[in-house]
Amino acid sequence: MALKHVKQYYYTMLNQFMEAKADLEDFEQALKDGHITEDKLEAVKEDTALMEENLGRLQYIMYLWELPGDDKKEPSFKKANQKLFKALEEKGVLEANVVDENKSVLDHLRQELKKLKEDKQ
Repeated sequence: MALKHVKQYYYTMLNQFMEAKADLEDFEQALKDGHITEDKLEAVKEDTALMEENLGRLQYIMYLWELPGDDKKEPSFKKANQKLFKALEEKGVLEANVVDENKSVLDHLRQELKKLKEDKQ
């Protein structure tokens, strides 16, 4: 896969998220107008939250891809992209967040397996 394919995928996801965001605004207006319930709006927000999380992770991958390989240039790159990095940090999509999330899932799976083994005995 070439960088152009990754960028194409990124822009497709970005466009889809922007469409979903516009649709979400329509749902919020429908709630104000009394056409839908708060529960329906919350369900739609949950769907768009997943899209936003996926996009955030892909944005971080794009950030890493553009990160210079030269350690001397990295601090100036990070400084120039500080706003993006801060936004990604707030979304919880940085490497440390994802690694911690994965570790939490693995810990939970291992606890469940341990329970299964104990129940078999």
